[in-house]
Amino acid sequence: MTSKPAMLTDTCLAFILAGGRGSRLHELTDRDCKPAIPFAGSSRIVDFVLANTLNSGIRRAYVATQYQPKRLVNHIRNRWEPRFAMDEGSVVCLGSGTEIEAEGYRGTADAVYRNIARIDQLRPRHVLVLAADHVYQMDYGPMIEQHVATGADITIAADIVSRREARGFGVIVANEKGVITGFQEKPAHPATLPEDQERSLASMGIYVFDWPRLRRLLIADANNPGSSHDFGKDILPLVAERGHAYVHRLSAPRKGAKAYWRDVGTIDALHAAHMDLIHGEAGLDLEHWPLHAGWIGSRGEVAGSQFPSLIYPGSEAIGAHLEACALAPLVNIGTGARLERAVLMNGATIGSDVRLRDAVVAPGTRIDGPLMAGFDPEEDETWFRRSSGGILLIDQPMVDRWHREARRVRRGWVPASARPATPAAHPRSHELLTVTKPQ
Repeated sequence: MTSKPAMLTDTCLAFILAGGRGSRLHELTDRDCKPAIPFAGSSRIVDFVLANTLNSGIRRAYVATQYQPKRLVNHIRNRWEPRFAMDEGSVVCLGSGTEIEAEGYRGTADAVYRNIARIDQLRPRHVLVLAADHVYQMDYGPMIEQHVATGADITIAADIVSRREARGFGVIVANEKGVITGFQEKPAHPATLPEDQERSLASMGIYVFDWPRLRRLLIADANNPGSSHDFGKDILPLVAERGHAYVHRLSAPRKGAKAYWRDVGTIDALHAAHMDLIHGEAGLDLEHWPLHAGWIGSRGEVAGSQFPSLIYPGSEAIGAHLEACALAPLVNIGTGARLERAVLMNGATIGSDVRLRDAVVAPGTRIDGPLMAGFDPEEDETWFRRSSGGILLIDQPMVDRWHREARRVRRGWVPASARPATPAAHPRSHELLTVTKPQ
């Protein structure tokens, strides 16, 4: 399992940035940071970067936390500390705020700077800086090997995305030798590939530094009053200007396998990643590149359905109609419910009179009918959060608000047995139960 050459990963420290809220996930991160969000079963988003670290042969890791860290820290302590210890390694959570200073980390570079003393104690040759909020599999060993071979100040992992998607990433411009000649942080007009004007080379938020060089960069940045103390905004453009930065293109951990990487920082992306898994398009190889601390469930056929669903053992959906849905642990779906392309997070309960399409249901949410969502964009936006890509986010306060208004204007009930057989044939939800829009 260990990457080659082993001596490079043995002397490397992984510094994982897991302090962000993930505001584009809206209500899902009201109580948890983005890396702690459940993903496709008993796993959490952070599990992918930690599994990559351990599978690459890197046995020492620091995890910098900040926003709503409690559930994340408990998850790492309970599931990952014992696993790293099995390989004679360690993973340590480093908090901000009162645990270090009176204020939190000012940026991603500041998170590393404020822990220089801790890193010095481990005396690493290289530091691998990693974002904790992506779903992907990657062997970091070849990237570190390339970094040493080129003598770069920094090596940045990258993958190709559409020009539209590139607006949300750091965009890299590199020559034919892999030398980075330009870096744009979330540009309005991203640079594109020379051979394809519709695609761009995006930073994956994965950087390799020689520790002495990174240490000097961090100290200089901390003393710069004009800096925002961020890798993407400050450190990376500076190194790129000097011509000492190289790009490393993403490849799958196993030869011949399909590479996969997705930043799940939006409702659309989180939903899409689940659909990728359901349809077998992700290419995640959990047999040869294990996740260790979590399990994503299994793809299974549901009677009468055109597409399989991802169902965690113990979740109940007997008599429900599911098309390409993802069910996390402790999900219960009533007989007669009809769901299409729905992601149901831990502990969600769906009543038999519910119709859902293209939705993400937050953990612990209970939805009773008669309720339809995902069929009328205007009405959906009245009650739920609807993304730019048309995906609904539904949590308990939204459902409770819908029910409060429904009780005021209830004009009858259409039982499930009297409704048409398919969701597309149903009348609009306000014809099942008239609910006035709140003033």
